Amino acid sequence: GGWYNMDPLWTDTNIDFVGIDAYFPITPDLPQSEITEAKIREYWEKGEGWDYFYTDPEARTGLTSYGGDPTYAWKNVENWWNSSHTNPGGGGATGWTAKLKPLWFTEFGFPSVDACANQPNVFYDPRSIESFFPRGSRGRIDFQAQRDALNATEDFLTARNAQTGKANLVPRRFVWTWDARPYPFYPDLSNVWADTNLWATGHWINGKLGGSVLGAIIAELLEQAGLSPTDYDVSALTQTVEGFIIDNQPTARESLELLQLAFFFDMTESSGLLKFVRRGQASLLTIAEDKMLPSSTGPVRVTAEITRAQELDLPNLVTVSYLSRTSDYQPATQFSQRQTVLAQDQINLSFPIVMGDQYAKQVADISLYTAWVARMSFAFRLPPQYAALEPADVITITVNGVDYTQRITTATMEPNATQAIGGVAENVATYDFYTPPGESTKGGGQGFLIPESALDLLDLPPLPADTGSDGVMRAAISALGDGWEGAVIYRSLDGGESGGNSFSQLASTTAKAIKGVAINELEDWTGGNVTDTANTLEVALLNGTLASITDLALLNGANAALVGDEIIQFKTATLLSTRRYLLSGLLRGRLGTEHETGGHAAGDTFILLDSALLEIGMPPASFGLTRHYKAVTVGALLADTDETPFAYTGRTLRPFSPVRIEGVRDGSDNLTITWVRRTRISGEWRDGVDVPLGEESERYEVDIMDGADVVRTISGLTSATAAYSAADQTTDFGTPQSSVTVRVY
Repeated sequence: GGWYNMDPLWTDTNIDFVGIDAYFPITPDLPQSEITEAKIREYWEKGEGWDYFYTDPEARTGLTSYGGDPTYAWKNVENWWNSSHTNPGGGGATGWTAKLKPLWFTEFGFPSVDACANQPNVFYDPRSIESFFPRGSRGRIDFQAQRDALNATEDFLTARNAQTGKANLVPRRFVWTWDARPYPFYPDLSNVWADTNLWATGHWINGKLGGSVLGAIIAELLEQAGLSPTDYDVSALTQTVEGFIIDNQPTARESLELLQLAFFFDMTESSGLLKFVRRGQASLLTIAEDKMLPSSTGPVRVTAEITRAQELDLPNLVTVSYLSRTSDYQPATQFSQRQTVLAQDQINLSFPIVMGDQYAKQVADISLYTAWVARMSFAFRLPPQYAALEPADVITITVNGVDYTQRITTATMEPNATQAIGGVAENVATYDFYTPPGESTKGGGQGFLIPESALDLLDLPPLPADTGSDGVMRAAISALGDGWEGAVIYRSLDGGESGGNSFSQLASTTAKAIKGVAINELEDWTGGNVTDTANTLEVALLNGTLASITDLALLNGANAALVGDEIIQFKTATLLSTRRYLLSGLLRGRLGTEHETGGHAAGDTFILLDSALLEIGMPPASFGLTRHYKAVTVGALLADTDETPFAYTGRTLRPFSPVRIEGVRDGSDNLTITWVRRTRISGEWRDGVDVPLGEESERYEVDIMDGADVVRTISGLTSATAAYSAADQTTDFGTPQSSVTVRVY
């Protein structure tokens, strides 16, 4: 309503400053390739929260301008700070006067992922339903994006405070977050801390900001070789380098070529300046065929010579050796391989460079696929109007109606001011690989913490493979940390009150159950066995992966999962980000859980019903009795493990409800009620006639309902039919009924 509700606090004499957690959206939902430090500085006073806002923050379709009035522009803290405040509707002045107290940014920061400047306030944690990547992000680890956002923000605030009259606007600001746990033991010791997997994409700055950048390293090499800063330009090389070892006496050129292989840049002379250009740039221009000069004098006008290397000359495997920080700087390897090619050549790249496993994997992928893209080379001539083109530029030429994008490798000026151009095919997408790395050995020796095991005990209907003769309780065990090597389940009849000896071993496993949480609410379903194409379910997994299946596999029972208390199946699992999936093509209410197809909520537990679940036989004497269970991680102590109370009800032995209830009247209003039975075991419809009887005998009861009250029970039924005579209807209701509500057991 426009009221300055916090002003009584800010104007209190005991308050010295106004504290703000400043996680404003800065850049307007851009991809990382379009975000620069200059753009971040620009959008601190521009964009969402400054010029406009969204009336629907979730969908972000209702963009509404502030119309030049900064009163409600929540990113414009300067206007709030530099104005007197008056509440609307006769509320009067608040006591705040312009510049009354300084503003502090008690927190500001950015996650270390691409596009972090778009939405700095979000974080990625697959165990949380509030886990998000910034808008416009592809969910990729990007220390440089975080570094650029922090640099640009600090530069903006420093410059703003230096302006006349604004010296106290934000005199102090605190970057979130510097963790008190000592780096690099955090995050390297993943067997000690359970949240180490969040460090790479989180707001932490420990270990992310202290490294040098590639341009600074190259500048030092060039200056040692005798060049001065006016001789070169390395401003485009902003990649962070965690370490580069020179342990012999290479030439400067040899060191540069080694870095070039690891960080993908070109060196070229431009107007007397040694220029370093990062690869992966977009095409500068497209040159039509009629603008190119012929390369021959024959009867056929040939504008470009295009050469394609044979497949056998190309690599099918690239191996990258590097120094892994997470392995105590010991050598590690990542590789990339093409499986369905005839090529047999292999490339081995060995770098005295400190890399993360993810980046080393990217180097392998990019090196392999740029070699295949660059198998096509070009030679052509251009008129003087293109004399400004130089090596490392990316251009597109059109030959015979086909566009070819290429990176110029040579540009030779000819006597008549024409240029002879040589190039190799270029694909910007090749430099954007992001496949998970292979695991490398983690450093250790400084401490060891055995991860806990999360235990979920399940009282489920019988699964298709069950024989149906015994009660079966299922247990899903998930690992809460790395280094998990299995767990053992123990049970106590008295909750351990008679001492540790009361717990006896039940079962053991080394398989992790695939468990997660529902991000959205799975909508209600009343469509029966028809595939639910209207609803989807987004899940975040604690561990493991999901996969799509065929229609046949779906109908044969694959991809079954427990969501809340409903068993579903899903045909398609679309990977959204790391361990985050969108499930579609759903079969709902499986295995007798059709009564659970409503009432879901975001945060429902998701457990994949696969072979990782433990099966524990339960005698009938234990049904309904609370027992206490512990899932003890291998190497942990029974006494240190929390217990879980659970009462098993024997649901695997409970018959499925009847279906397809129908009623037929004769001419005297006598009602015959029929239904179709189901079976919980051996339910495959193999003979086309009927499924076998899954119980020792067939018995039914039918309740005749009057609202919530049972007015008659028809019992002793041995087949799927019951008679409800007109006389009985008159006894129960005073007259034969046009409609009757029944329940069949």
